[in-house]
Amino acid sequence: MYSPRYVLSVIIVLTIILFIIGVAGYHLILEEDVVHSIYATSLTMAGLSLEAKARRNDQKIFIAIFTLLSVGFFLIFIAAIIACLLQPFFADITIEYKKSDN
Repeated sequence: MYSPRYVLSVIIVLTIILFIIGVAGYHLILEEDVVHSIYATSLTMAGLSLEAKARRNDQKIFIAIFTLLSVGFFLIFIAAIIACLLQPFFADITIEYKKSDN
């Protein structure tokens, strides 16, 4: 199993990558200024959806995909934290199971 430090570093790197993708998408696809792109990305990644002014289909598709990616990443983030916290508990169960099997 991976160490909590490794899991945390992977989560931080993935968060930064997802944030950069969001800012670039809001800036280039929705044609927002950089400050508003950072604001919209932060709200979307936090699970708070603001009403985006999507006029074209490509803008609507970007918002939908980015929102799904953000929610999926959040669920994976929570699962990784729970797995790191419960790892010692399950390791003890496995060791005791192997001892009782002999």
